[in-house]
Amino acid sequence: MNMIDEATGLHRGSLLLSMFLAALLINDRFISYSTCMQLKCVSYYLGL
Repeated sequence: MNMIDEATGLHRGSLLLSMFLAALLINDRFISYSTCMQLKCVSYYLGL
């Protein structure tokens, strides 16, 4: 049960991340420099 819960949480997290990145791509002209730096930090942390 615990493994299923972890997998569900991981899938939900990746789905939210995908939606977040998609929104950024759609609204890329509104992205500030600091947001880009934060994304780079997050991507580096996740090993992307």
